[in-house]
Amino acid sequence: MTTAFDDWLASFGGDVSAEGKKSLRQVFDQHGPVSPEQAERIGREHQVALARVAVTLVGHDIAATTGQQAPPFDYREDETGIRLAYCGQPASTTLSALTQPEMTVEVTEFMQDEVMEDLHRAWPECPQHRSGLHPSSEPNEPVWLCRAGGHVVAAIGALRPDTE
Repeated sequence: MTTAFDDWLASFGGDVSAEGKKSLRQVFDQHGPVSPEQAERIGREHQVALARVAVTLVGHDIAATTGQQAPPFDYREDETGIRLAYCGQPASTTLSALTQPEMTVEVTEFMQDEVMEDLHRAWPECPQHRSGLHPSSEPNEPVWLCRAGGHVVAAIGALRPDTE
Protein backbone atom coordinates (compact mmCIF):
# COMPACT_ATOMS: atom_id res chain seq x y z
CA MET A 1 0.00 0.00 0.00
CA THR A 2 1.49 3.34 -1.00
CA THR A 3 1.02 6.55 0.87
CA ALA A 4 0.45 10.04 -0.52
CA PHE A 5 4.12 10.76 0.22
CA ASP A 6 5.26 7.67 -1.71
CA ASP A 7 3.14 8.67 -4.71
CA TRP A 8 4.51 12.24 -4.56
CA LEU A 9 8.09 10.97 -4.19
CA ALA A 10 7.64 8.75 -7.24
CA SER A 11 6.79 11.87 -9.27
CA PHE A 12 10.43 12.95 -8.89
CA GLY A 13 11.61 9.90 -10.84
CA GLY A 14 14.99 8.23 -10.42
CA ASP A 15 16.74 7.21 -7.26
CA VAL A 16 16.54 9.44 -4.20
CA SER A 17 19.09 8.94 -1.42
CA ALA A 18 17.97 8.14 2.10
CA GLU A 19 19.01 11.65 3.22
CA GLY A 20 17.16 13.11 0.23
CA LYS A 21 14.01 11.18 1.15
CA LYS A 22 14.24 12.47 4.70
CA SER A 23 14.58 16.03 3.44
CA LEU A 24 11.74 15.62 0.96
CA ARG A 25 9.59 14.13 3.72
CA GLN A 26 10.04 17.36 5.67
CA VAL A 27 9.07 19.40 2.60
CA PHE A 28 6.00 17.21 2.08
CA ASP A 29 4.96 17.41 5.74
CA GLN A 30 5.33 21.21 5.84
CA HIS A 31 4.16 22.19 2.34
CA GLY A 32 2.21 19.26 0.92
CA PRO A 33 2.69 17.74 -2.53
CA VAL A 34 4.40 20.72 -4.18
CA SER A 35 5.88 20.56 -7.66
CA PRO A 36 9.46 19.34 -8.06
CA GLU A 37 10.48 22.94 -8.87
CA GLN A 38 8.89 24.22 -5.67
CA ALA A 39 10.49 21.41 -3.67
CA GLU A 40 13.88 22.36 -5.12
CA ARG A 41 13.35 26.04 -4.22
CA ILE A 42 12.30 25.10 -0.67
CA GLY A 43 15.35 22.82 -0.39
CA ARG A 44 17.70 25.56 -1.54
CA GLU A 45 16.18 28.03 0.93
CA HIS A 46 16.74 25.44 3.66
CA GLN A 47 20.37 24.98 2.59
CA VAL A 48 20.96 28.76 2.59
CA ALA A 49 19.57 28.97 6.14
CA LEU A 50 21.86 26.14 7.27
CA ALA A 51 24.84 27.78 5.54
CA ARG A 52 24.14 31.11 7.30
CA VAL A 53 24.36 29.38 10.69
CA ALA A 54 27.55 27.57 9.66
CA VAL A 55 29.21 30.78 8.40
CA THR A 56 28.39 32.45 11.72
CA LEU A 57 30.02 29.59 13.65
CA VAL A 58 33.17 29.53 11.51
CA GLY A 59 33.25 33.33 11.50
CA HIS A 60 33.46 33.26 15.28
CA ASP A 61 36.45 30.93 15.08
CA ILE A 62 38.17 33.09 12.47
CA ALA A 63 37.75 36.24 14.55
CA ALA A 64 38.68 34.53 17.83
CA THR A 65 41.91 32.97 16.56
CA THR A 66 43.23 35.30 13.86
CA GLY A 67 42.07 38.75 14.89
CA GLN A 68 40.61 39.09 11.38
CA GLN A 69 37.05 40.12 10.81
CA ALA A 70 34.82 37.24 9.85
CA PRO A 71 33.83 37.41 6.17
CA PRO A 72 30.22 38.35 5.38
CA PHE A 73 27.79 35.67 4.30
CA ASP A 74 27.44 35.57 0.55
CA TYR A 75 26.47 32.92 -1.97
CA ARG A 76 25.82 32.43 -5.65
CA GLU A 77 23.00 30.35 -7.03
CA ASP A 78 23.22 28.72 -10.43
CA GLU A 79 21.67 25.78 -12.28
CA THR A 80 23.74 23.29 -10.27
CA GLY A 81 22.89 24.65 -6.83
CA ILE A 82 24.22 27.05 -4.23
CA ARG A 83 27.88 28.04 -3.99
CA LEU A 84 29.15 29.71 -0.85
CA ALA A 85 31.31 32.77 -1.51
CA TYR A 86 34.27 33.79 0.63
CA CYS A 87 35.31 37.44 0.21
CA GLY A 88 33.48 37.47 -3.11
CA GLN A 89 35.04 34.26 -4.48
CA PRO A 90 32.46 31.49 -4.94
CA ALA A 91 33.37 27.91 -4.09
CA SER A 92 34.05 25.59 -6.99
CA THR A 93 31.57 23.01 -5.67
CA THR A 94 27.95 23.40 -4.70
CA LEU A 95 26.64 22.90 -1.19
CA SER A 96 25.17 19.44 -0.78
CA ALA A 97 24.52 19.02 2.95
CA LEU A 98 20.95 18.75 4.20
CA THR A 99 21.50 18.82 7.99
CA GLN A 100 23.12 21.46 10.20
CA PRO A 101 26.06 19.31 11.37
CA GLU A 102 26.88 18.24 7.79
CA MET A 103 26.48 21.80 6.46
CA THR A 104 28.69 23.19 9.22
CA VAL A 105 31.47 20.73 8.34
CA GLU A 106 31.07 21.40 4.60
CA VAL A 107 31.17 25.19 5.03
CA THR A 108 34.03 24.96 7.50
CA GLU A 109 36.15 22.93 5.07
CA PHE A 110 35.65 25.56 2.36
CA MET A 111 36.28 28.54 4.64
CA GLN A 112 39.27 26.86 6.29
CA ASP A 113 40.95 26.46 2.90
CA GLU A 114 40.42 30.16 2.18
CA VAL A 115 41.72 31.28 5.59
CA MET A 116 44.82 29.08 5.26
CA GLU A 117 45.47 30.60 1.84
CA ASP A 118 45.19 34.10 3.34
CA LEU A 119 47.43 33.23 6.32
CA HIS A 120 49.90 31.05 4.36
CA ARG A 121 49.81 28.42 7.11
CA ALA A 122 47.64 25.80 8.75
CA TRP A 123 44.57 27.17 10.52
CA PRO A 124 43.46 26.55 13.19
CA GLU A 125 46.08 24.66 15.14
CA CYS A 126 45.89 22.36 18.14
CA PRO A 127 47.53 24.20 21.04
CA GLN A 128 48.90 20.92 22.39
CA HIS A 129 50.25 19.31 19.23
CA ARG A 130 50.83 22.41 17.04
CA SER A 131 49.22 20.62 14.10
CA GLY A 132 46.30 21.72 11.95
CA LEU A 133 42.79 20.91 13.05
CA HIS A 134 40.20 19.30 10.80
CA PRO A 135 36.44 19.85 10.74
CA SER A 136 34.56 16.68 11.59
CA SER A 137 31.14 15.53 12.74
CA GLU A 138 31.69 13.60 15.96
CA PRO A 139 28.79 12.04 16.48
CA ASN A 140 26.49 14.51 14.82
CA GLU A 141 28.20 17.56 16.34
CA PRO A 142 30.52 19.66 14.18
CA VAL A 143 33.91 19.86 15.89
CA TRP A 144 37.56 20.74 15.33
CA LEU A 145 39.47 17.46 15.48
CA CYS A 146 43.19 17.09 16.14
CA ARG A 147 44.22 14.02 14.17
CA ALA A 148 47.76 14.12 15.61
CA GLY A 149 46.42 13.63 19.12
CA GLY A 150 43.15 11.91 18.23
CA HIS A 151 41.05 14.33 20.25
CA VAL A 152 38.41 17.02 19.84
CA VAL A 153 39.71 20.53 20.57
CA ALA A 154 36.39 22.40 20.45
CA ALA A 155 33.02 22.55 18.78
CA ILE A 156 33.08 24.54 15.56
CA GLY A 157 32.13 28.03 16.63
CA ALA A 158 33.69 27.70 20.09
CA LEU A 159 37.44 28.22 19.52
CA ARG A 160 39.10 30.60 21.95
CA PRO A 161 41.92 33.02 21.25
CA ASP A 162 44.39 30.72 23.04
CA THR A 163 43.73 27.93 20.48
CA GLU A 164 46.30 29.43 18.15
